[in-house]
Amino acid sequence: MNLYDLDTPALIVDYTILERNIARMTDVVTTAGKVLRPHTKTHKCIEIASMQVKAGAGGITVAKLGEAEVFAAAGFTDIFIANLVVGEQKLQRLVRLAHECALTIGVDSAAVLEPIGEAADRAGVEIRILIEVDTGHGRAGVRDPEQAAVLSSVAHRYHRLRLRGVYTHEGHAYRATAPTLTALCEDVIRRLVACRDAIELHGDHPLEVVSVGSTPTAETMARMPMVTEMRPGNYVFHDATQVRLGAPPDRCALSVLASVVATPSPTEALLDAGSKSLSGDRDPIHGYGYVHGDPFARVDWCSEEHGHLHLGLSHLRPKVGQKLRIVPAHACTCVNMYPWLWVVEGESVRERWPTAARDRLQ
Repeated sequence: MNLYDLDTPALIVDYTILERNIARMTDVVTTAGKVLRPHTKTHKCIEIASMQVKAGAGGITVAKLGEAEVFAAAGFTDIFIANLVVGEQKLQRLVRLAHECALTIGVDSAAVLEPIGEAADRAGVEIRILIEVDTGHGRAGVRDPEQAAVLSSVAHRYHRLRLRGVYTHEGHAYRATAPTLTALCEDVIRRLVACRDAIELHGDHPLEVVSVGSTPTAETMARMPMVTEMRPGNYVFHDATQVRLGAPPDRCALSVLASVVATPSPTEALLDAGSKSLSGDRDPIHGYGYVHGDPFARVDWCSEEHGHLHLGLSHLRPKVGQKLRIVPAHACTCVNMYPWLWVVEGESVRERWPTAARDRLQ
């Protein structure tokens, strides 16, 4: 089947580009002597995670306990939940999961850590933990070395918890520019290492893991000697935001096939893909996305079911019924809108892969 025979909207993955992206990041990280633990929240797909592990990834990262359950059931044996797990129902599931795979969980306070430690001790199952450090993103995480050291002392009270190291998500890199990126990464590592050193000073053994996670910082972080593990996610697909940050457009493996349903004027077109198809995330330059191969043809606004294509800077003049491929602003949230991915080579449809973990939000 030709991809343009698919009904719209449809989520398209270019297999050749996907495979190349996976190989490239694996080479960048492993050549630098780091462990690659890719974040699977980007694709939520068993087949893609399998490609990553086969290429050399040393385990996977997930965002939610439910995602971890999906990947464990599919045979993945080394999983890091890069999030805070809170609540008795989740703790019961957490200890069950720890019987099935080598499980690591993030913590950033005693209020999160203590119930996990108690549950692990009761169940007689080992759970590995990393202390999350806020290195500038302003989200979760301890914010100074003293907090990290105090939290590590709490962890040592529990027989079944194994404190392995520290981690961060340097998400504020998405607000950086190319000239400031190296300085940002150096500051992230300075904060992470300060917390690691404070923990080791008060502990009885060195920590194994200093883990970072962001696609825009990956190449710079690979050169940082203190980093031991990297958790990029978006790199498998890339998107319009990554292009704005400097990624070559030919690394974009993901697109939404959409149909033109109206042409209100020569420089406008309406698509049958709106915020429910492209997601609500918007890039300041590329809007909700741009036409594959023509960054000047961009979706500048969306309603729920319609995307407005601004063509004033483009030579593209599509007709009603014509199908276009839109590179979305944010691949991760876009994938979460679809039950499956249509995998293509050239214009030929190769397979259909389920986004197996897309609805696992708990």
